[in-house]
Amino acid sequence: MANQTPIHGFDLPIVGADSDAWGGFLNDNWSALDTLLAVDITATFLPVAGGTMVGQITLAGGGSGLEAATVDQVDAVQVNVGIVAGDLATHEADVANPHVVTAAQLSVLPLAGGTMTGQIELPGGGSGLEAATVGELDTGLALKAPTASPAFTGNPTAPTPSAGDNDTSVATTEFVKDAIGDIEVLVTKTADETVNNSTLLQDDNDLVFAMAANTTYVVNTVLLLNAAGDNTPDWKFGWTVPAGCTMLWQSEGSSAWGAGTSVTVGMELLTESQIDTAGSDVADHGAAHRAIVRNGANAGNLQLQWAQNTADASDSKVLKHSHMTVRNLGAT
Repeated sequence: MANQTPIHGFDLPIVGADSDAWGGFLNDNWSALDTLLAVDITATFLPVAGGTMVGQITLAGGGSGLEAATVDQVDAVQVNVGIVAGDLATHEADVANPHVVTAAQLSVLPLAGGTMTGQIELPGGGSGLEAATVGELDTGLALKAPTASPAFTGNPTAPTPSAGDNDTSVATTEFVKDAIGDIEVLVTKTADETVNNSTLLQDDNDLVFAMAANTTYVVNTVLLLNAAGDNTPDWKFGWTVPAGCTMLWQSEGSSAWGAGTSVTVGMELLTESQIDTAGSDVADHGAAHRAIVRNGANAGNLQLQWAQNTADASDSKVLKHSHMTVRNLGAT
């Protein structure tokens, strides 16, 4: 077999061989050379001048970060480390200090001293990562209340403790209202109210109280009354309550005023479905009621009702400042 060239494998004629063998070697070699020359070397290799490289060149050496950088990438890095316009030229022109870069030649802070301008951003996700000055921190901390004996302003809020809590938790207004706000409530008439020529019990416009379910109350009323100078109509009183509520109550007062109809005002206990009566007078007069109310499973209103006991055209009035007090005794 003929010997071959080491790079492209061209056949070398054998010295002393038949001359016809030389023709075969030459023909094969020219065919291989023609194939090699037919390859577009500009698609694989850069010309000596010009051309654009694609892909990344990796330099020899150990470790990472060995990719070759473009001029633009180097310029960007120079800007990021603080080389400002003119600094590099100044340094290169300084023949007395050709290799040492001073803080004045680069926009960097010295190890000690110096004044920073602009804003530093710290690494991390999200916003609010700008570095703060000591003065900014002091200003922010001055707006915070100390943990010992804080003096709050405005309308500070706190979590509302659960009902019945009895420890050192902060008692919010909601907790206080739930705990003691309904122990005793005063309900007051804000204006005079008039009925005439009617014996039908009607709801008082003001003297009504919303009761919670399964709760017991003590109720007292003081009524200021006026019959417009006529002692004929007299009064009758009653109540409405939620279904399942029981009530024991009584009236207090004189059985008759002036020349009006004599009615019985006893001290016996009445139930929620009963009514009671009182006499009327030509002058201002009054009546009072006491009751204990045991409400059941239905929350609802305790409502005072009243009317004339004898229908009369004269005005019968329950006057402004008549009132009802309700004291919560707790669970029924």
